[in-house]
Amino acid sequence: MTADTGASAELAAQLSAPLTHLMQSLRRRPSSEPLRLSQLSAIAMLDKHGPMTPSDLARLQGVRPSSMTRALARLETLGLIRRGPVAGDRRRLIIELTSAGDALLASERRSSDQWLSGLLEAFTAEDRRILRAVLPVLDKLAE
Repeated sequence: MTADTGASAELAAQLSAPLTHLMQSLRRRPSSEPLRLSQLSAIAMLDKHGPMTPSDLARLQGVRPSSMTRALARLETLGLIRRGPVAGDRRRLIIELTSAGDALLASERRSSDQWLSGLLEAFTAEDRRILRAVLPVLDKLAE
């Protein structure tokens, strides 16, 4: 094991608990939406990457296609996505957000931002500066 590998393993161990706790807190926060976090994540992926096939969305989400099919059925029933044929290949489907899906995602983001903002108010200005500085690194980690 190299020094870099050892340092990476140590950092991973130090990051694991706080990141897990933050994700659990995000899941537990009050929400007015009847969706699971995985369904909101699928909507966010469609917003970020644009229309795509169900298999591409499943791959991005790191889930089995059958799990994605169930999630998409729920989202379609709620009018948050629509499915349509891929141009030039009517056997394949493309998934895209509806205006209701866009609105729901914007509402969830505002709600999440408000919740997190409330937590951050207890932090010092220096703590918030440090968090801002590591945002690019956290974005890379989340990819």
